[in-house]
Amino acid sequence: MAIPQSMDYSQKIDALPECNNFEVTLVPTTGAGSYNPGSTIRFDFQQRGFIDPSSITLRYKYTITALVGAEMIGTPAFTPFLRLETFIGSQNVESINQYNQVAGFLWANTNMDVAMKYGQQSAFGYNNNTAIPSLELLDGRLCTVNEVGTFSCPLVGLLASSSKLIPAFAMPQLSIQLTMDSIANMFTTTVVPTAFVISNIELCYNLLDFGREMEQMVLSMPRIFLKCNSYSNSSASVATATTGSISLVYNQRLSSIKAAFILPTGTSANSLNKWGDSYDATSSNGEYSLVVGGVAYPQRSLSTLNNKTYVLQELRKAMGEIYDKANNLSVNGIEFNKVGNDATTYNAPAKFIVGIPLEKLHIPTDKAILTGISSNNSSITVNINTSTNTAQAHTVNLILNYDAIIEVDTANRNATIRQ
Repeated sequence: MAIPQSMDYSQKIDALPECNNFEVTLVPTTGAGSYNPGSTIRFDFQQRGFIDPSSITLRYKYTITALVGAEMIGTPAFTPFLRLETFIGSQNVESINQYNQVAGFLWANTNMDVAMKYGQQSAFGYNNNTAIPSLELLDGRLCTVNEVGTFSCPLVGLLASSSKLIPAFAMPQLSIQLTMDSIANMFTTTVVPTAFVISNIELCYNLLDFGREMEQMVLSMPRIFLKCNSYSNSSASVATATTGSISLVYNQRLSSIKAAFILPTGTSANSLNKWGDSYDATSSNGEYSLVVGGVAYPQRSLSTLNNKTYVLQELRKAMGEIYDKANNLSVNGIEFNKVGNDATTYNAPAKFIVGIPLEKLHIPTDKAILTGISSNNSSITVNINTSTNTAQAHTVNLILNYDAIIEVDTANRNATIRQ
């Protein structure tokens, strides 16, 4: 007779070793306290204890100089940052281009539903200052004249995705560097501020100290493997008035790609959000697919003519599991159906995002490694077939979610990365 788990009192309960938890606040090692567009902001982690990857967050103060209200694009807390780079010692192990686009599409569109965004509107910066925002207007920010405020957000990236605590005491110097974008790329063309300054910027995380005995146990392990994942973003162009079969080639060489996301951004005057808009370039009259190593993903192209709404289900599969109740999107029908040269606004961007799952089997990240497909021996081709002329030129971004393994050599206090 089976004993229900709730009645199985024989189960052993493990106790954690003695531990101290400290909240560490890092200030930049670059600059003089205030940062303008084009500036680089670098943080060096302390080389002691264990870093809790789920606690890494960014907070800062901003000052906007504008005589009338400016319209900020995307998820405002991420909008100022063009690039995020991670260093282990002197080695650059991660570089996410157009970081504001990657982090924004993850948090604003695919990792949060509208209720979650509503609860985070102050921290992430979503706001229409003329009225209490509705659930359908949680994108962008309508700023006040010469606005001063604060934002805070988690940092999407390699270190924050680690499935285990990061043994900083056993590794070379860990650093994160952010590069600020230009003012023109942060705001719509309606009003472009004359200045945008960041100050009081800090990176915070929890440091766990288990004592010297526990650290010696870790150091006695010759190799430590940290399972992580990150994002690679590259782009190709499609000219206006293009029809038929379009093949775009991307040279992103990775060992294990978990998912791919195709975002055809706008370039016309109607696309106020620039990199923050993602249109259906086929105008609901075509197909999307991906080819890696001669294999097409999915096997049957995603048709915007025959079943456009299925693109949303494929996007959810790319983000996790369809039947996971926590796997939600924040894409309404108006945003999803932006096609051709449709006009957008700062708080209602185009959100037609093609997601393609590429994992061989969806397994929790701490249970298996390298579960995706490899592009090491082949470039990646995005195929777009359209029977309708493209109404504007598109910059088609391909964002790849890939596995990465940080290998720590404890004897030599060295670390390498496989990706």
